Amino acid sequence: MHRPTPDTDPRAKPYIRYDHQSQARRDAFDREWTANVAAFRHQRDRVEGNMRTRHENQVEALRKELETALDAPDARPAKWTPQLVDMRRQQKRAVRERKFGEALDLLKSAEEREAEEVEWHRRKMKDGELLFIWD
Repeated sequence: MHRPTPDTDPRAKPYIRYDHQSQARRDAFDREWTANVAAFRHQRDRVEGNMRTRHENQVEALRKELETALDAPDARPAKWTPQLVDMRRQQKRAVRERKFGEALDLLKSAEEREAEEVEWHRRKMKDGELLFIWD
């Protein structure tokens, strides 16, 4: 019995013929697909490398900026201790009362106390609170 083909009978369903040409086309497609996947992976690795490098550079720049900010002469705590605030208040009161000798002594001791607090603040920021940056 004769099997109908689409070119002889329009109602016939096309059937798949497996011959050497279609196998060659499938092999060519597989090779092209494999090449496309390899090119994609290469592009992905290149972009990921660029992003990692850029991120490392940004982190390093931030570290340098933070180190510079901590070592700056104006790196002061946001809030002074109550003892230093009280010393400054007493100093202003002594100046208003024209007790300049007492005000000068308070000024010297307040400046020493302020230098100690600034140094303590820098040590605290470097040693304790910013350790997560180095990890």
